[in-house]
Amino acid sequence: MVQGSAAELAAAVGEPVDAVVSGQPWTVMPQDRRGYILDAVTEVLAPGGRFTTFAYLRAAWTPAARHFTVELAFRCDRLECSKTVWANMPPVVVHRATQRP
Repeated sequence: MVQGSAAELAAAVGEPVDAVVSGQPWTVMPQDRRGYILDAVTEVLAPGGRFTTFAYLRAAWTPAARHFTVELAFRCDRLECSKTVWANMPPVVVHRATQRP
């Protein structure tokens, strides 16, 4: 497990990884910053690696959230979005992206 800035991910891990889990506030982040971090994540994922993140339900349907989903889908081979996780407070939607093999 590595804790640090997502912008410095490649330097922090030093080698390809099988999974990245993030709780970034994607919907309030400027688009260029969001793109930079998504590039950093996909750069360190090993082929077939998985990236898991979430969006709070109240923000999951905003234009910024839709842009995030498109940006993530563009960078990965497969993207799955969960049903609403009502047991989480506040409720969330989980995104699971798989890196191209």
